[in-house]
Amino acid sequence: MNAFSPFDLRRHLRHPDLKWEGIALMDLCVLVLFFAFLSSRFIFSPGVTVDLPRSEQSPLSGVPAVSVLTVQAPDMLLFEGRVYTLSGLRPALIAFRKEIEEGILLVKVNRGTDIQTFLTVCDFAKEAEFNGVQIAAQQERQRAPPL
Repeated sequence: MNAFSPFDLRRHLRHPDLKWEGIALMDLCVLVLFFAFLSSRFIFSPGVTVDLPRSEQSPLSGVPAVSVLTVQAPDMLLFEGRVYTLSGLRPALIAFRKEIEEGILLVKVNRGTDIQTFLTVCDFAKEAEFNGVQIAAQQERQRAPPL
């Protein structure tokens, strides 16, 4: 005998109707589309494309540089024994380039140099008609782990 039979509760029980709701299925499809579009790689990000040289842990071969520019800070650029600001560097590069036939500018940067300062220096070198720009930085020394 069943536990519901003494009170005849079985007649009050109904099995739920199982059917697919179209609205819920459409909501699920829209959510899947949002995740697919927002996580895709089709989103364009602004920036400058840099082609990096390929090496297998061998030092990069360098091109002899005619002049060296050291960037200490955005307003402290060392070039040919003088200190320049970013705005005063452009005429100095143009004047220097007129004195030489060909030239590659070696730009030495430190860890605190921002990319905008470097790109501005590259633009100035292009305006001064340098043949190329090389970038150099000191390798960071590994620190001893804390005790």
